[in-house]
Amino acid sequence: MLLIKKMAATILCLTGVLFFSTSACFASVVEINISGLSNYELAAFSLDISYDTNVLSLESYELTDQLGSFVEEDFEAIDDSDWTDDGLLSLNISTYLMDFSNQADEFVLVTLNFTVVDGADLSSITLTNILLGDEYGDAIPYTVSGTAINVVPIPSAFALMGFGLMGIAGLTRRSKN
Repeated sequence: MLLIKKMAATILCLTGVLFFSTSACFASVVEINISGLSNYELAAFSLDISYDTNVLSLESYELTDQLGSFVEEDFEAIDDSDWTDDGLLSLNISTYLMDFSNQADEFVLVTLNFTVVDGADLSSITLTNILLGDEYGDAIPYTVSGTAINVVPIPSAFALMGFGLMGIAGLTRRSKN
């Protein structure tokens, strides 16, 4: 279950969405989306992402290109994030861009790549200390909503489906005799 701290305001929406669970290691991708930027230009954001290290291991994260390039030579955006092994990723992102005319009203803010501990079936991810800012450093109001995340062990699901198909085949065969 994705647990997200509710914040008062009305414009933006951050959501976590599970996209797949595969392989024996159970890789999971969670995207944190932002929407409602039609009247705002997002130039900086800061948020803490907490997760249970007994269930999830953060392998990597990928930031949006909507704030510019994070390549050092381009000098468009800075990633001053802190990632610890105790289940906390503190994202601190800012941009030097002045033209936001190409910034979408809705986009993926960050993609989190997790490995799920074998045998785990439910985890929580918490977003806290959320700050969103425009190009002048003014705060952007927002709301937060969440989506349940269930880790589905694909090999087990295939085995269960296989047993079900064998049972149906057996019943079909028995009814023909």
